[in-house]
Amino acid sequence: MLTSSNILFVGMVESPHFQDWVKNLNSLRLFNKIFIVPSDYPINSKQNLKVKMGSNVKIFTFPIGRKLNNVSLRVLDLFFSSKWRGILILYYLLVSRPKFLHFHEIQHSGYPYLSISRILKHKNIIHL
Repeated sequence: MLTSSNILFVGMVESPHFQDWVKNLNSLRLFNKIFIVPSDYPINSKQNLKVKMGSNVKIFTFPIGRKLNNVSLRVLDLFFSSKWRGILILYYLLVSRPKFLHFHEIQHSGYPYLSISRILKHKNIIHL
């Protein structure tokens, strides 16, 4: 491992392209942990996704089962739009303290960031 830094990804967890991106980055062993906040509605189990992407990958899910997790994400988006995901991103930034923040497919995953971008303006985080 070259660094002890963490990275936070925001992206569509179900996308094979995203999974390959994370898996390949993980194989380089550049980061201690890779945190993922989904911008989609994942239905695959977190364990299946971790097998595909690597054991040091931490994917946000509610502890209620994959089908209820999918429904919960949809309901929260319906009532709170993408602002609640922005708060979730902020939480991960404060708790996991990643050095890098990457938005995969910005047209989809970047909207939650807009609600917290002013707060993060002065943070020492590299946006990729």
